[in-house]
Amino acid sequence: KYGPQLTSWLVRAGYVPSLNPDDFSALDPILEDTYYDQAQRSYRISYGIIDSQGHRAAQVYQWCKTNGAFAAKGAQGRKVQPVTVSKLEFFPGGNKPIPGGLLLYNLDTHFHKDMLSNKLMVDISDPGAWLLHSGHSSVQLSMMDKNLSSRPANGLEEYARHMCVEYRDERGLWQCPDGKANHLWDCEQQQIALAHYIGFHNMARETAEQKPDTEQPKTHSQKSRRW
Repeated sequence: KYGPQLTSWLVRAGYVPSLNPDDFSALDPILEDTYYDQAQRSYRISYGIIDSQGHRAAQVYQWCKTNGAFAAKGAQGRKVQPVTVSKLEFFPGGNKPIPGGLLLYNLDTHFHKDMLSNKLMVDISDPGAWLLHSGHSSVQLSMMDKNLSSRPANGLEEYARHMCVEYRDERGLWQCPDGKANHLWDCEQQQIALAHYIGFHNMARETAEQKPDTEQPKTHSQKSRRW
């Protein structure tokens, strides 16, 4: 909620079914959804990040150009900078980058997984905690209220497995055992990388320290980046 102890809430996690795995437009309806908190305040997704590596890199890049998402790549080993940016699009016949062209964000995954691991150890009542939802749908929660002995399967079981599968080796590098799925763990370290690269923790600290009489009036002249 403030400063480097930015608190995170898990709102949604899982897989998006698609008849065509090369068509990333199946993500669009979910990203365009409006989300609500308990006070019925509405929220929209403003930033996003996606792993660009693998045999569908071309499709990922095209989707990022369409939606404004950050195309990311995990760097090997530990790096001096948590995030470095590479230009991917150049004018034909030279090395002059195209203004506004696609960028690739190279992430020090070990750095950001360290941050994620540390946040998972913060008590849920303290600033900077990693908070999850109940793992049940609203229908399931209603059924559980009516029947206290009813305990449907928790929707976060697979999420928990992914979040606990990796370990640090003797060099302090994060490793995933062969044959174990870690996709959601990778998703979470990428969103931490994105949040800190954009500077959400600094924005939150400035808001907390700002006095009412020094606040600047908000205008609609600046557009936020959306995808």
